[in-house]
Amino acid sequence: FAGKGRPSYGGTAHTGLVHPYSPCLLKGGAPREHRSMRELAAEILRKDKERVQRILSSLATSSSTSARTNASYESSEYIAKVGIGTPASYFLLLMDTGTSLTWTQCFPCENATACFPQPTPLFDPSTSSSYSAIPCGSQEFCADCSPDSFCMFSETYGDGSTAVGDYANETLTIGDAAIQNFMIGCAHAGHGIFDDVDGIIGLGWDIEGMPSQSAAFFQGAFAYCLPAILFGIDDNSNATADFFYTPMIKNINHPSYYDVWLRGIRVDGAPLPLASISPTRPTLTDIGGTIIDSGTALTHLPEVDYNTLRDAFVTASSNITSASPPPDSGYDTCFQVNDDSVIPFVEIQFEGFSFTLTHDNTLKYFDQVVCLAFVAEPTGNLTIIGNFQLNGYLFMFDTIGERLGIHSSGKLC
Repeated sequence: FAGKGRPSYGGTAHTGLVHPYSPCLLKGGAPREHRSMRELAAEILRKDKERVQRILSSLATSSSTSARTNASYESSEYIAKVGIGTPASYFLLLMDTGTSLTWTQCFPCENATACFPQPTPLFDPSTSSSYSAIPCGSQEFCADCSPDSFCMFSETYGDGSTAVGDYANETLTIGDAAIQNFMIGCAHAGHGIFDDVDGIIGLGWDIEGMPSQSAAFFQGAFAYCLPAILFGIDDNSNATADFFYTPMIKNINHPSYYDVWLRGIRVDGAPLPLASISPTRPTLTDIGGTIIDSGTALTHLPEVDYNTLRDAFVTASSNITSASPPPDSGYDTCFQVNDDSVIPFVEIQFEGFSFTLTHDNTLKYFDQVVCLAFVAEPTGNLTIIGNFQLNGYLFMFDTIGERLGIHSSGKLC
């Protein structure tokens, strides 16, 4: 993972990512093709709020309910091209750090209407020499099913989307790396809002997740510098020494997600009095805290903290003119800028490191105005760091070392 004038990062496999609203996908008569920037921004923000509300709902209803089950797939994940089978057939899968099972739709569907439309032909297990359905009784999670049948999975998401099918061991190809005996879901029925994709690649911290399943291959580590992702750590590389680290906390209330300790937020160096900030590191059972979520576009803060950030940001700005947000965009703090405008910098502080956002990671640009790209959540005490704020920074998720790293060179991509 390197580029001109860019530090290298050791690893064993990497692939590019595409945002679902990229021009690469907005073609072929897709319903979103002719939408304006304002309309797309409004749709992204709507999906963001739905996803966050379902995460918050899952935490409020049961500590034993995985957030994955309540995730919404009307969301803002990036899309990776992943190979399944031998020889490999390639599929467009949503990259999601908030879910664990990797799955795609498989031939045959249960009936003519059982599967949702997808851009790639369905995966046909009969064409793969490495496909092996997992029989009942061979795994603890399917010990109770009929001995003469296969282990079944059933994913039901908070927005009503579903995927049902067989568990199987298969070869998964990422870049040039082929991972054998990787457990996937082979769905023969699917329903819901999976626009322009063929399934999901689960990067969550659960045992079904990509990091756990590929630990022997990729050392339980992956890194992304959106829009690219890398798996593994090169044993011959000293690149990991170029990272600053903060501990990751595996919270039992949402075990797929990556929790960290948010120590504070500063605006132009001035610390903000945030009500939700914990003076001590969150425990494994705390409700609230901070998660890093690739499926959420913008950073969501509890409403009282968002108001504090917004007010401090506006106060620290100068030579700006308050402006009405674009109609139906969902943003609430917008202004016009000129060559004389002074815009403050926002710094996010974790235990062990902090990083200062560029203005491109802080503001959403429209034709005539710019808007503060953070979102207030009126309920809950959870902060979610979204991919808009992470875009361009190289983050490493080390699940075995239980730490999150950021490259010391700052914004790289």
